Amino acid sequence: MNQGRIPRLDAATAKAMATEHGLPEFLGDLSVFQIALRNPRVATALNGMLHNLLMKGELDGRLRELIILRIGWA
Repeated sequence: MNQGRIPRLDAATAKAMATEHGLPEFLGDLSVFQIALRNPRVATALNGMLHNLLMKGELDGRLRELIILRIGWA
């Protein structure tokens, strides 16, 4: 797997950090959060933004699913 410019945390560490900072544990499985959790404030802000966009927002259903797929693909 290509690590990229910013190395990801392993899933167990990311899950522990997510829980420690009041984020859902499952976010530690997502590569975008394995990077973002290197700075918990960034991860918290990212979680809030995505939650508002995807769960509370007025996005077209197709666009919402494309965002979900893009995040999962990373």
